[in-house]
Amino acid sequence: MNEKIAVAAILTGGKGKRLGGDKQRAMIAGSTLAEIVFRSVRPLAEEVICVGAQAGLDRYGVPVVEDLFPGADSLGGIATALDYALKRHGPSSLVLCVACDMPFIKPELVEALVFLAEGYDGAVPRLANGYEPLCAVYRARVFREASEQVRSGNLRIRDLFLKIHAAEADEDVVRHVDPMMRSFVNVNRPEDLRMARILAGAAGRKRES
Repeated sequence: MNEKIAVAAILTGGKGKRLGGDKQRAMIAGSTLAEIVFRSVRPLAEEVICVGAQAGLDRYGVPVVEDLFPGADSLGGIATALDYALKRHGPSSLVLCVACDMPFIKPELVEALVFLAEGYDGAVPRLANGYEPLCAVYRARVFREASEQVRSGNLRIRDLFLKIHAAEADEDVVRHVDPMMRSFVNVNRPEDLRMARILAGAAGRKRES
């Protein structure tokens, strides 16, 4: 990467109702979801924060940033992360925002997004079903647009990309670095967790062979 991510923000404020609560502490291959995501993003950023809840990462020294917009869903979490980076690293700093329930994020995908973000307000994967804003990089200056949108009551993250100048990684770009598209696997429901455990087990066996 030519540019370093200033802040990797793990969004941990979700209730996890469909999974039975506290999804970031769900276990896969001996680690919590939050730990797996943390280990994926830590080498890529100057610092890692949790937005919303601790998620059991205190032993790694990961600070928790209280959500500036409680009840504003993921857009509120993104805005909070951008505000944090804006104050600590300046308006041009890059912020990686990731959901705590995406355990298979490929570092190579993040590196590609950072490369694409040069000269833009950020970079976001755009697949056949739309944007993937919870595995994307943003300039801290986007806080203005994100916070204004939250205050307007519009929590649709996709609408944020109508207001900013973000580069888009299409499916061809994504598949080049993540052929199986596993970076976008979400663990929202018990069946998702079961599948994630199967995928993690298969990956472990592949590394051992």
